[in-house]
Order: sequence, then C-alpha cells, then structure tokens
Amino acid sequence: GEGRVSLSGRIDSIVGEELAYKMSVDLSRMLVIDLKDMKARASGQILLQGDAQQLKIGGEVIADRLEMWLGKRGRTITDSLDVIEINLPGGDTRIRESASQAGAIVLDLQLKFPRRVHVRGSGLESEWAGDLQIKGYAGQPDIAGALRPVRGRFTFLGRVFELGRGSVRFDGESVIDPLIDLPFEYSDSGITAIFSVTGTASAPDINLSSRPPMPESEIVSRVLFGADSSSLTQGQQIELASGLAALRDGGPGILDRARRQLGVDVLSLGGGEGGNSTTVRAGRYLTERVYLEVEQGAEREDGRTTVEVEVAPNVRLQTGTRGGEEGRLGVKWRRDF
Repeated sequence: GEGRVSLSGRIDSIVGEELAYKMSVDLSRMLVIDLKDMKARASGQILLQGDAQQLKIGGEVIADRLEMWLGKRGRTITDSLDVIEINLPGGDTRIRESASQAGAIVLDLQLKFPRRVHVRGSGLESEWAGDLQIKGYAGQPDIAGALRPVRGRFTFLGRVFELGRGSVRFDGESVIDPLIDLPFEYSDSGITAIFSVTGTASAPDINLSSRPPMPESEIVSRVLFGADSSSLTQGQQIELASGLAALRDGGPGILDRARRQLGVDVLSLGGGEGGNSTTVRAGRYLTERVYLEVEQGAEREDGRTTVEVEVAPNVRLQTGTRGGEEGRLGVKWRRDF
C-alpha cells in the first residue's frame, strides 16, 4: 500500500530445538488495516523478543492515518487458529494451541494518534487525537488511555451539532469497553441544544438537553423547525420520524464515497446561518501541520476559506477569508483537563 516495512535482528542462542530471538520491525506509513469499514497506516518501531514458549512485543507505533466508519456490527476482525505440527521426530503429530489461546504473546505497546484519526457514519464526522497503552496478553489485552476530539460534527436532519470537547477513555481493564463522554451542541432559535452520548461503548446513554432547560419535545421542535412543538404540522412530524430512522443507519455512505473520490479528508453538508440554506464543507491536510478548509453556500458571499497551522502542540494559527470580507488572522489555544 505504498508503505514500507523492514525487519532486522538475530538469533541469540539455540537451546536444544528451541530458538531465542530478538527482532526489530520498522514501519513507515505501512497499510496495517485494510477493511471495508476501517483503514489505517502506521509508522514506528516494534521490538520482538522471545522463544518458542513466549513472545514479547513492545515499542511505539504512531498512526499516520486511521479511518473508521460506524454502523458495521457482528464482524470478527481476528480469529484463533489451531496449529497442527507434523513430521515431528518419531513420526508423532500434535495440535498446538494458538498463541492467543495459550497466552504466549505478551504486549507492551505505545500507540500514538497525533491527529488524522477520522470516525464517520451515522451522522458523525469527526477527527481525533490521543495516546493508548496496550499491555497484558494478546488474547486478552489491557488498554489504557484516551482519545479526544480535534474537531467534530454530528448532523441531524440537516442541523449541525458541533463537538468541541469530550473523550473516549480506556480504563486498562481486560474487558475492552471504553467510557464515552461526547457533548454535541447546536445554538439557534434562542437555545443551545446539547446532544450527549455518555456511558460505555457497549451500552451508551443518549440524552438531549438545553440551555435554558426545556422539555425534550420543545428542544427537538426548536432545533429542527425553529418553532415550538405545539405548532408542528403533520408533515414535520413525519419528517422527524424519518430522521430518527435514518439515524440508526451507518457505514460508508454517499458523502464518504464522494470524499474518497475527491481525495479530501473532510466532506460534509450542513445548514447555513439560520438553517435556511445548505453549505458544502471540504477540508484536506496539506502537510501534517497545515489544514485547509473551504466552505461554500448557495450564494457567492457565503463562501469561506480557512487555513489552520499547528505551531505548537496546543496552539494553532488560523487565517482565512469569508465572502467579500478582508482576510482574518487568529490564534487558537486549547488545553484539556
């Protein structure tokens, strides 16, 4: 996949028929995952050390790019295979457990996601960054660390909820079930609606609240139609039911296929100011630290171009133009607690 992998090392000793070895695997933008709903490239160095009884895998891997589409369920990525050893001395044949079953692979890996981790589907368009530590055995790994959003949007019936903070945390337990805390916000019609996803990945809690506090039916009505719930027409009620059904679908859709054809990192549709028009937003990383985004509405003056440069880990320089206005320059500073 236009990446590169190299292996170097040596056999340190021979004890009977057992081999002891020490190897180094160097990755450079290697395509390590290539599935329909997940693709990943990685760089870094992995150290392999052990013998026939146990293998230790350590080192640091940096995700150059990871894309995942939500909505695919029930597929097993890996499986265990029994190894049948034949032609042994004496003509014997034996079945050896796979390494994951025997617990013979010991992990001590650092996974770094500096940016460019994209999660899409079910109305979500998001980019993430973070660090994870994987220890324990390959058959039952312990994962600790967190991923936090760099930018994110959740589209619901043409309304765009922004994700400015939040996290997905792994607590290091043998059961991999990360804790989710993701608040999406949308402001219009005199309120700020908050679509929150909390709890565990296996059983998430979805809650809709607002500032100032309002009943859920009132929040939905104001967000979708800019009016109170008592004035909804039958057609608007049907539209709401249709949107809820569409929310349950996932996986790569029309926008995902168009984004890949255009070769951009971000492609989304949203509502213009006041929710009365549609805008198209496309973004691409020019380098690892330079991000270009273009947004265009129905009118020429609705166009916007933004260039974001990461000058330090928590500091970004942002400049761009909007419609016929003069260029703007700003500095964004962020710190997660």
